[in-house]
Amino acid sequence: MLTLRLAWRAFWRHKRRSLIAAAAVAFGLALTLFMLGTADDAHRRMAEMGIRLGSGHVLVQGAGYQQQQTLDHLVEHPQRVIEAARGLPQVTDVVQRINANGLLSSGEASAPVLFSGVDPQIEPRVSDIAGKKKRVAGAYLRSRAQMPFPNQPADIYLGKELAKTLRAELGDRLVLTATPRGGGRPASAAFFLRGTFRSGITDVDSFIVQIPIDEARQLLRLGPRATQVALLLDDLDQTQAVS
Repeated sequence: MLTLRLAWRAFWRHKRRSLIAAAAVAFGLALTLFMLGTADDAHRRMAEMGIRLGSGHVLVQGAGYQQQQTLDHLVEHPQRVIEAARGLPQVTDVVQRINANGLLSSGEASAPVLFSGVDPQIEPRVSDIAGKKKRVAGAYLRSRAQMPFPNQPADIYLGKELAKTLRAELGDRLVLTATPRGGGRPASAAFFLRGTFRSGITDVDSFIVQIPIDEARQLLRLGPRATQVALLLDDLDQTQAVS
């Protein structure tokens, strides 16, 4: 109590100096809070951008997949994960994907790619690059059931920069080659270029390819397996609880 009295007297004994010091402390605290708020907002925006470019708030993957992203580490029963996830109130969408590396060719031109097997019905709801806002030309993927001829090559959807590299136009025939699960000889499948997108990120626009998930399973000989099940949530802050 005596210490507080002495401090109070000292404060008012030198009013000008005390007010300047108090103002400096208040300004410093306000600036710190502003910077923390700005940094937190920037972090949230970056996280949401990554999520909306085709990731998810929560990813369920096979054991060991994060360390070695190969087809040896898969989600063996993705449908069970989907059913469990849909029972959580925070989850707005659930989608399974197959991600793998491959080589995409058009005539004499070719380029290494990361291709994703996706659900053509769900992916536009959960990924910006599958939506109309990022689309440059053409349309999005169709499932095999939606195609006019069941035996024609399936659709492929890729970044505009990659299309330029391959000198590919809408309707062109592209060949995707990849090593199936278990190794062995590479497998190839033909696709027709259905549409192109531009995300604004060069690495995405020049490297990412999407095909229907059933075509990816057949090409890679995966059966019902998937490399990931992605959960989309109401709020980023719910990620830990859902995990």
